[in-house]
Amino acid sequence: MFGISSWELLVILLIGLIVLGPRQLAEVAKAVGKVYRDIQNMSWDFRRSIDQELKSISEPAPPITPKSSDSPTEPLPMPGEKSGPDFYADLLEAAAEKDMKGDTAEEQPPDETAGSEKQEVTPKEGKLS
Repeated sequence: MFGISSWELLVILLIGLIVLGPRQLAEVAKAVGKVYRDIQNMSWDFRRSIDQELKSISEPAPPITPKSSDSPTEPLPMPGEKSGPDFYADLLEAAAEKDMKGDTAEEQPPDETAGSEKQEVTPKEGKLS
């Protein structure tokens, strides 16, 4: 125990008995034993937590399976049909040409609030008036 032989331990106990007396020596021995047990429990808990972490790290990760939404659900376009980036690029070009010509004024929707009464919410009642 702690690299102390039994003779050395006996000498320490005799000196403690002479200095402290029989009552205080028992109380001190009880306190030292409690501290030793607490330190030992902390070291066991630390070892256990380290072992659990190492075990969780060494376990292989579960395989990643693709989701069903990753597979294409729409049929592929027929040859000659535009799709994907080409289709959207053509739409953008057409919109840019319309903007350059000034045809966008015709496409604006009419003002929906013009001619209709506005409804207000009163904070006290919380109802539309």
